[in-house]
Amino acid sequence: LSEGPLDTFLCEHPGLIEEIWFCLDNDIRGVSTTVKLLRKYIRSGFCCKSLNAETGKDFNDMLRQKRGEKSEF
Repeated sequence: LSEGPLDTFLCEHPGLIEEIWFCLDNDIRGVSTTVKLLRKYIRSGFCCKSLNAETGKDFNDMLRQKRGEKSEF
């Protein structure tokens, strides 16, 4: 995941965004990236939150499980 596009948007629209939500994958890489991004943007003055899928690797997996479809997780 590259934060480049988010950085560009935030620089081009100062003051427009106050809160950032991160909804990355629920695996080791996704969780570690979420922590990294939370630290970076909180230090930059943004209110940041994260949300993880209750089950499965991501929200798509969670929805598939709830529909009774085979999960890839």
